[in-house]
Amino acid sequence: MLNDLTNLATTGTILLPVLALLIIVVFWQDMKERQVSLVVLLLLLLGCAGRFLLSGEPGAYLLINSSFLLIHGIALYGYLFVKYRTLQLGSYLGAGDVLFWLACLWCFSPLNFLLFFLSSLLGALLLHLFLCRLLNNYKHVYIPLAGFQGLFLIFALVMERISPHWSTYNDYPLLKTLGLT
Repeated sequence: MLNDLTNLATTGTILLPVLALLIIVVFWQDMKERQVSLVVLLLLLLGCAGRFLLSGEPGAYLLINSSFLLIHGIALYGYLFVKYRTLQLGSYLGAGDVLFWLACLWCFSPLNFLLFFLSSLLGALLLHLFLCRLLNNYKHVYIPLAGFQGLFLIFALVMERISPHWSTYNDYPLLKTLGLT
């Protein structure tokens, strides 16, 4: 019985719709209210952690992804301090964004996480600029980062589900595409 539940969870039959629903709620709240419920983010974090633990992937992935996030955070903090002479990171980055990133680090192998993180940041910026240009009443001064990155996370998880050759936990296809193997 437990083995059957594990198979259902790891194949995405149960977890993918639950994660997608939570990410849609993150997107909606971030767009509408410019803040995301702590409960929703914690449920997303638990869902992503459960997906990772059920997958049996190496724990080193978490250490590497966490290290990348820590380095990114220190660099961002340093940049903002040099540029604005302030130590108030919260004025530029929401706690929901950080919690969302903590959930995302459970969803990817290191190279896939790096690709996801950078491409979703760029995609969020481009989507924000597109919406500002397209919609005259789009009044967001700040980018709803967790919401926009959530769209990219849903895309990655759905692609994993429908593509037999791609996994968010396997760097080999990406390395092969880049000609590094």
